[in-house]
Amino acid sequence: MATKLDQAIARVAVALGTGNWSTMTVAAAEVAAGLSAKDLQKLPDKWYPAISAAKAGVPDLKDVGWDHFWFEAITEILAQKKQEGLPGLLELMDRQECTYHQFPVVRLLRLAADGCEPEMVLARVRSRLETLRLPWVRFVVQEIEAWQPVDPRPLQLLLPLANIAIPGGEGDTLATCMKSMTTDRRSLS
Repeated sequence: MATKLDQAIARVAVALGTGNWSTMTVAAAEVAAGLSAKDLQKLPDKWYPAISAAKAGVPDLKDVGWDHFWFEAITEILAQKKQEGLPGLLELMDRQECTYHQFPVVRLLRLAADGCEPEMVLARVRSRLETLRLPWVRFVVQEIEAWQPVDPRPLQLLLPLANIAIPGGEGDTLATCMKSMTTDRRSLS
């Protein structure tokens, strides 16, 4: 049975499905404002949808990545909690499985740009990017570039990390990925 926390995550996931960033961030901020410290601790373990797209009232989102929207909703809710959300975002970024690295990384970079533990966050992001394989690094870069029209700061923070060599990338670096990616994941409103 879906909990109130599951319903709150679904609300933000539905907002993500609109493709409108401002709708998503407003929904996430409203949800985050109502969460307790106990709820925040639960969020990283809620990575898999507890409510289907159909039950959330958006059955058409099932085929376009409901699980992605759900996971991204969790990361945006954590980001809206600022300092309180950092541990959850770091946990999600550092996982080897059950994660979409791009979503916590872009939120962590936004928080660093806001002045939330910037040195620690950038060191942790650098450390994580040094261990991710090429496909996951490409997803990170693509997500950061998708945010560019809305918030260019994550890309600005990523640029000094461009020399990171990608494990298994046959000489590829973060800069190589940055040159090859385009903003095509979703329209930005």
